[in-house]
Amino acid sequence: MKDILLSWTLLAALLSIAMISGGWHTVFRAAASQYRQTPSATDGLLLPPGGQLNYVTLVIGSALALFLYPHVTTGVLAARNRDTIKRNLVGLPVYTFMLVVVALLGFVALAVGVQPIDHDNNTIVVALFDATMPPWSAGIAFAAIGVSALVPAAVMSIAAGNLFTRGIYRQFVRPDASPAEETRVGRIASLAVKGGALAAIWLFNPQFALDFQLIGGVIALQILPSVTLGVMTRWMHRWALIAGLVCGLAIGVLMLFDVPRLGPNGVVLRQHFDGSAFPLARLGLDTDQSVYVGFVALAVNLAVVVGATLVLGLLRVPAGVDLTEAWHYVADEGDPALDRMVELVDRTETAQPHRGRHVRAP
Repeated sequence: MKDILLSWTLLAALLSIAMISGGWHTVFRAAASQYRQTPSATDGLLLPPGGQLNYVTLVIGSALALFLYPHVTTGVLAARNRDTIKRNLVGLPVYTFMLVVVALLGFVALAVGVQPIDHDNNTIVVALFDATMPPWSAGIAFAAIGVSALVPAAVMSIAAGNLFTRGIYRQFVRPDASPAEETRVGRIASLAVKGGALAAIWLFNPQFALDFQLIGGVIALQILPSVTLGVMTRWMHRWALIAGLVCGLAIGVLMLFDVPRLGPNGVVLRQHFDGSAFPLARLGLDTDQSVYVGFVALAVNLAVVVGATLVLGLLRVPAGVDLTEAWHYVADEGDPALDRMVELVDRTETAQPHRGRHVRAP
């Protein structure tokens, strides 16, 4: 339903743009004229001077971090089978192009003279739909916005509930908790996360969410060596992976802390945590370029992992035992070792034979 509503909204938006006299040419010309009148040198149709390197590293870092977020992992693990994941990955470029069209709607608002509601720029797309579409079409667009926000929020809250239940509650509070109890606790934790999200909307400036998203991407990116590369190869030492993670997180947070918010005339409006673009001039380099903080932190992370692995190998420090087996990587729908949620909650503990050994199934 979300995809159908969103596709309809973008189609209606494109038709509305096509009816503007001059089409995209008029849209971009109006946006360029508007930006020439603003005092900030960092806005406009093109990237500002010094922004190219930051943009490239931000795109690469964000793309890598996207698949490392817990809610994305939850979606992958909850997929019906491997073909479902493949179909989603095939459609991902098309979905990304749809987001590009949404990003350009701000230019369209400038061209048609639509103003945000109560000077809140976050309302500009809603105001644009209301001004350029018939009431029934605008209603569908508003429904698409609401559903498109609810679906990922639901997946995020479910992932947070899973993390709390399996990583904290079962590990430290109730190690012998039954699957039914885990499910109940996970639902309560998920509901608590939803309440926290509503409180953040009511109590904080919306810009906080954008800044927090950038910071979250830097942090999530640091688990790339242990989660992704650690699955692909056993060469890296486990203690080296932990050392790289700690160093990457430390460097990333320190660099984020050292990013100030500057006004149009270079006046510092906020001392710390304003985005993820770190000016290379602060490192003593004679350049106006900036770089994505997560990219630098990941480079430090990988360097520590490789260096520590070599050192620990020379010292013959035990690397530990890999408990994964080959069939873990090819498990699919119908595998006798996999249980659905209903079976986990409703079934009592039994011993089931599987591939020559016994596994405990709830």
